[in-house]
Amino acid sequence: MKLNIVIALLSLFLLSCKTHDENKKYTTNDSPTESVRPSDSKFQGEFSEWQGRYNANFEISRIEDDFTFNYSINIVDEKTILITEQINKTKKEVKGLYVDSYTKNKLIIKSKSDSSLEYIINKTGNEFYLAGNTIYLLNPPNDNYSINKIK
Repeated sequence: MKLNIVIALLSLFLLSCKTHDENKKYTTNDSPTESVRPSDSKFQGEFSEWQGRYNANFEISRIEDDFTFNYSINIVDEKTILITEQINKTKKEVKGLYVDSYTKNKLIIKSKSDSSLEYIINKTGNEFYLAGNTIYLLNPPNDNYSINKIK
């Protein structure tokens, strides 16, 4: 029950957050188009470096309960990103994702339908970290968690 309340509150907060990116091209229904890159400067380096599977597992302790998070991310190409989020035993697939931008050290993934969803994978040396608005809201002020690249 407590987990459902936390998830509901987090969902309400995420739905109330709005971001605006002036560089995006929008269709008449105000969602990013899939076929047009916003700006070539937002896409630097080789995308193939980011392709693969990633896993992150971490725990967050709250007064009311402890939560175990598991993120499974599969980056097939710029338009095919599969994220499965598991909080304790509740599993959810995050759909409608696309690559907003990337460099050799950072990949930004956003949702086509929910502007508040944002996942960032940062690379520092050989280490990878999961960050972004969605991750930060899980346990402020912690803004990133270690993530393993499988392949």
